[in-house]
Amino acid sequence: MDLWRDRSLNGKTFSLMFTQNLTPEYFQQFLDWLSQQLGNDYAILQIDQAPAHVSSAIHWPENIITNASTSPFSRT
Repeated sequence: MDLWRDRSLNGKTFSLMFTQNLTPEYFQQFLDWLSQQLGNDYAILQIDQAPAHVSSAIHWPENIITNASTSPFSRT
């Protein structure tokens, strides 16, 4: 079971739990959900090289930025 939890600088906390292995489809659902929750704000995600994170099928929302050191799909 994967658990993602974040406490932002403004004190907002949210989590999303996956009960199955993380696939690109599940990760995309998470990114879409996070993007919607952010509204006009931005998030920077530090990700690893997990297949779901670096899949070419991932569409990165404009308000989510990844760490360039680990993702070939991050924006500079």
